[in-house]
Amino acid sequence: MWAYEFTRLSSKTNRLRGIDLDIDALNREFLHFRGVVIRSLLEAMSVEHLRASNTVIAGTLNLLLLEAHQGSTPHWRFHLKGLQQLMALRGGARGVAQAAGAESILPTFAHYYSTTVLSDSTSPASDMMISKINIDDFEFIIEEYGERNGAFASFPPELFREVVNINHLRSRATQELTLMSTLTSEAYQTLTRIHMFGPQVWVSNRPRGMEEWTLLARLNQAAVALYCILSLQSVSILPDTPSLRDSRSTLAGLVKTHLDEAMRSPRSRRSLTWYFVVLGVQAVHAGGNMREYVRTRLSELSHFSASYRPLAAKEILEEFWTSGLTTWDDCFDKPYALCPR
Repeated sequence: MWAYEFTRLSSKTNRLRGIDLDIDALNREFLHFRGVVIRSLLEAMSVEHLRASNTVIAGTLNLLLLEAHQGSTPHWRFHLKGLQQLMALRGGARGVAQAAGAESILPTFAHYYSTTVLSDSTSPASDMMISKINIDDFEFIIEEYGERNGAFASFPPELFREVVNINHLRSRATQELTLMSTLTSEAYQTLTRIHMFGPQVWVSNRPRGMEEWTLLARLNQAAVALYCILSLQSVSILPDTPSLRDSRSTLAGLVKTHLDEAMRSPRSRRSLTWYFVVLGVQAVHAGGNMREYVRTRLSELSHFSASYRPLAAKEILEEFWTSGLTTWDDCFDKPYALCPR
């Protein structure tokens, strides 16, 4: 019940942002329910046999996802770290997922990993959650639940796995005694796998809506490839060569084309923030038209999704565009939750 009420207030508050209305009462109500939720979870955690129960894990998962949705940047990371500690008491992701009664929390569980991975992509390479999580946990979740509809937002599991790999490369690049030539070789292998991904093969296993799934597969392929180049050039794993600059421009054009089409779908357009963020970082190298396109579309997305995330993304990108800086890590100098859901 509290999760429903919390979600309702979060969506209503976000829908009214920017409108000349007094929403102080609504904000107070939202904060009241947030406090009730946190107190309830803390009380349960103080009881030893409830501390790592499915109920507490599910409640923490929902709080994490709702605060990421709300745009409460300082808070979602605290819940993420606390959730990892709770799951460690249950043997990690595999232990939680395989426990009796876990079936009901698995959809939220998958969204938690989606939030972690995509939030890492918009965090500094030196401050990523992936460095604190067993990489085998990601692989287990992808293998077991990746083919469930919506498990990782709109990502095909093969491409979601590559985002995990890219994040891992970024994190490793900041560590001492890392051989850069090894990371560069792995980066090119990752980029090759992304380019070789076959949208039609993946779409053939979808239950219905072939055209929309094909569009999302192609959008993901182009956006993940662009993220790969931009983010790995930022940490000097990939070189800034004319060939890769041309690839970035080509991929940006594909991302924009697919986004134009996806924005016409009421179902798809609610989960597009991350793709506009990737395009927005590339827009620092493009003209003002591309920046204005991203700015306008993110404002529209905030209205469609009743979420503050697109507006937060717009503000971050606008500051980046005027900073005189140009790399991925210049844009994301602290952790941001700009994930699709």
